[in-house]
Amino acid sequence: MIQFPFNVALCVENLHLGDILKVARSMLLNIAGVYGFQNIKTGEIVYVGSAVNLWVRFYQHITGKKSNQILQNAFAKYGLAQFRFLVFEILPDYKVIDNCNTTHKSPLLAVEQFYLDSFKPRYNILTVAGSLQGYKHTPESLAKMSGENNPMFGKSQEDSPTFGRTGALHPMFGKKGADAPNFGKTPANAKPVYLYDTKKELIREFNSQDQCARWLNVSNRTVTRYISSGKVLNNQYLLTSSLY
Repeated sequence: MIQFPFNVALCVENLHLGDILKVARSMLLNIAGVYGFQNIKTGEIVYVGSAVNLWVRFYQHITGKKSNQILQNAFAKYGLAQFRFLVFEILPDYKVIDNCNTTHKSPLLAVEQFYLDSFKPRYNILTVAGSLQGYKHTPESLAKMSGENNPMFGKSQEDSPTFGRTGALHPMFGKKGADAPNFGKTPANAKPVYLYDTKKELIREFNSQDQCARWLNVSNRTVTRYISSGKVLNNQYLLTSSLY
């Protein structure tokens, strides 16, 4: 058993193995708490966070969805096998409502702040839990956003190149598909789709049915039909709207 010089409620290793997702899900699903990533070689806690559903947050980090970019860069450089996922504290009074992170987070953030202050993890961009306090723009980015360097400096609405241009006069009139400004963006009301093989092993997660349809080269209607029926697509894929 691994010994830690601090309290640990749960520990997940071998993050590079595909089967670890199933193990982690059984341990973390619908559990709220404060977690961290540890560099196995150095023992350093490099990142701290909190979540009302630890499984969802773990999955986002491991798959690179809605994750800290510095942490992702470290995963790419050193490999997932060099890191552990630790749960420092579990908050049993938290409950996930309809699988959405809508629970009041103040007590959870207070616990997260304790661990941020204790470990001072260098991969965390923010130093205050749940806030932008502590984030600093680089001098270069600040210079680009301020004063005469700002592209809208001294300009009003009438100075916009599209001001007063409607219908066929608007530069985006008639544009669709890859030319449309929202092409490739996930709608706010989109529902995720999970792609499994026939052994019910998770292959891939999509942010929307449209994204899944494009990856499979089928229509949205086909994705909807196979999600509803539970049948196997092309003798190899199972599509679901929730995780098994």
